[in-house]
Amino acid sequence: MTILFNYRHGFASKAQEKKYDNDDCNASGVIVEKNAEKLIFKVRLVEDCDKRGVIYYDNEDHLIFNKQTKKMEKPKKRIIRYMKRGEEGWFEFTNWESYN
Repeated sequence: MTILFNYRHGFASKAQEKKYDNDDCNASGVIVEKNAEKLIFKVRLVEDCDKRGVIYYDNEDHLIFNKQTKKMEKPKKRIIRYMKRGEEGWFEFTNWESYN
């Protein structure tokens, strides 16, 4: 089953965003494995529009628990993770949508 990436964490570049806005390219993947218990599935990225791939994780708007202060805080360093064509990863259903 082919599915489309939702770009929930933004675009890898302005060029990728422009291609997406103009419907020139959509990142797509194939479901490789499912985990019905945790409601996640493993996807292999088969098409993308940027040499860096797609952003599947960005901690910019996240808070983490600091064990020393016992408070939720912004991370000290921003982490962005990319997925390139041919790579596989586990995702929640909200990161992808079905392709008609």
